[in-house]
Amino acid sequence: MPTDPDPMQTAVRTPASLRFGEAVGLFLWGLAEASFFFLPPEMLLTWIAVQRRGRAAFWGVLATLAGALAGALLMYSWGSGTSLKVITAFMGALPDISRAMVRDALQALQTGGGAAAFGGIMQLLPSKLFSTLAPHAGLALSSYLAWFTLAQLLWLGLAAGVALLFGALWRRLLPGVSIFWPWLAFWTAYLALWFWRLPA
Repeated sequence: MPTDPDPMQTAVRTPASLRFGEAVGLFLWGLAEASFFFLPPEMLLTWIAVQRRGRAAFWGVLATLAGALAGALLMYSWGSGTSLKVITAFMGALPDISRAMVRDALQALQTGGGAAAFGGIMQLLPSKLFSTLAPHAGLALSSYLAWFTLAQLLWLGLAAGVALLFGALWRRLLPGVSIFWPWLAFWTAYLALWFWRLPA
């Protein structure tokens, strides 16, 4: 019995390199998530990676990192000229940040410096929070961006690497089932958990 073609099974038609539109999308998504947005650019990055596009995933990591760095620079610059009262009000209005998180992040930065930002980002705390508060904690821009870059590069590289490995294993074990469905299931579950854990 013939089956309908799977529109998501695009391995043959999908180029190995990163498309220009994908690079721009990852850059803009990385910038937005590092400044005001809340959905992670890893959603697009992992979709590229699970299609066995290793070269595209590599350049995708760099495009996302470039956007995130631009966002971090923007938020650091804004935070350096803005009062803590305004920062707290702005950050507290975002869906993934509470006023208590602003206070705790500032204390962590004052105590641990850039290493605290690195640890927070690796724990999936919003990087925009640390970028905006870093100047108020006395962190120099160069020092903060070094820690920020390291954390983002490690996290994005880990996400892409795991997605590449998962895609290869999935096709070996279930070659007749589109990789789109486990990818969709993972991000659906992730976002459901994320919304459930949003700060009050």
